[in-house]
Amino acid sequence: METTGVVHLKMPSNPVCYDSLFILMCSSQEDLNTVPVWQLKKEGKIYEITTGTESEVMATTRGANVTLRKITELWKGEYTCTYTQGLTQEVTILHKASAVMDVSLLPKIDITTEPQFPRCKPNTDLVKVRVICDIEKDQFCVAEGDWKDTKAGYTAEIKCMNATGKRQRKCTAGTPETWENEVSACVNSDLAGVLQSANIVDVGLGSYDTNAANVLSRLQNATNKTDTINTFANVNASVHVLVSLSHKLQSINNDSAVNDLLESSSNMLESSLEQSWKSNPNKDNLSLAEIYLDSVEQLIDGTSITTVKKKTNIEVAACSKPNCTNTVFNVSVSLGNSDAQNVTTAGFKQLENYWPTSDDERTPNSIIVSTTTDNKQLDSVELQIDFQLLKPRPRNVRIDCVAWDNATRTWSPHGCKWQGSSNEGRCVCNHLSSFAILMSRSQVKVPGINEMTYAGLSVSILSLAISLVIEVIVWSAVVKTSNSHVRHTTREALLNHFKKKATASSTDSTTKLDSTSM
Repeated sequence: METTGVVHLKMPSNPVCYDSLFILMCSSQEDLNTVPVWQLKKEGKIYEITTGTESEVMATTRGANVTLRKITELWKGEYTCTYTQGLTQEVTILHKASAVMDVSLLPKIDITTEPQFPRCKPNTDLVKVRVICDIEKDQFCVAEGDWKDTKAGYTAEIKCMNATGKRQRKCTAGTPETWENEVSACVNSDLAGVLQSANIVDVGLGSYDTNAANVLSRLQNATNKTDTINTFANVNASVHVLVSLSHKLQSINNDSAVNDLLESSSNMLESSLEQSWKSNPNKDNLSLAEIYLDSVEQLIDGTSITTVKKKTNIEVAACSKPNCTNTVFNVSVSLGNSDAQNVTTAGFKQLENYWPTSDDERTPNSIIVSTTTDNKQLDSVELQIDFQLLKPRPRNVRIDCVAWDNATRTWSPHGCKWQGSSNEGRCVCNHLSSFAILMSRSQVKVPGINEMTYAGLSVSILSLAISLVIEVIVWSAVVKTSNSHVRHTTREALLNHFKKKATASSTDSTTKLDSTSM
């Protein structure tokens, strides 16, 4: 049963000013022995209003207030305040009050030109240009004029077709002036909607957990078909969904949401998207791969994963002390000397191919692995990682165990050392971070090795020459009798035998010297 008139809802005079603050008040003349639920209906959907970054709900059994700190188009719609009384198991009374809020929106103006890219060179000729201004879907104004001497620094913009965003092209100085390559920020509509939802997951329209689970489910669907996101703008938008969630969520407790998080994060690492990860950020900006890893690590840290989770390009494993060892993609990680009770390890395939590097001499030869603990311990640990090398290590080629240094944005061997004896990919580190193995692109040159080889060969040749000279001098005396000839032949055979052993020993020493230099 539903009543009207028992509960009253005070709504501001419409339309409400954009970016203003207002308090919605719901009250009852009598104590209803329950607190109300606030809801907002907009665009055919109903959202429960909770306390968030833009709203605050305060409720009692006789009334409730909702404070909206920053009114935008998000808060436009029909509000309902509902008290629910259960008289019996069969009879429930709903005391409702509803009112509509309209918001005075700011205009969104898009300006386009026809032709899209006017002439990019100084010229006395006049180019006819049509400038069109749009406010959302309604045409606002059209102006026509002449375009003369386009100056360097001018950037033309074009609205994306069947997508969100714009395409830009800049006219740069030179002789002659030229158009730079086009930069596209076109994001497909589904992904753009997911990013928008991620940005408002905590404003107060619905609960954090429900909103986050919905965003991750939609992100998994949007990234499942990689051919639809195979541009830098789309991969960038996908990564920034994770960024937004990592800044807003403290935990993810829903198993389905955790699965969607790992599945979508794995989809983004597909090898077919490699070119879409490439960008040219300013030297002070983080690369997309760094942003991705930091966000995924934070989100995984907020989950309650207790078993191995395997996806195509991501595996996550967790263990508890003592004897804590995790294995991801056949990479074994053991942690000692730590007070942590729970240790989580994540392995990322393909990410090493997207990672920024300024080192022309070395290249990654393993997947990237990160390990975190529940007590956030970063150093003074004993970490042993047994990597699987992506490529066999050639002879005399150096490999290093490295961790990513966020301060210098480089792979650093600090605190890590390679112990490649029985296991070529074994690393031992004294801190936690993101780890990998780097392999030299060319063989290591051992100082003086050529000189030592030439010296040894020279000595051998000289010794052989002296032996031949002596042989010629004493040969007539040696072969005077058959017994002396036999003794000489035997002695020569023994000398040759010992020379071969000495040569073999010298070769082994040189090989050991090469290995030691690694």
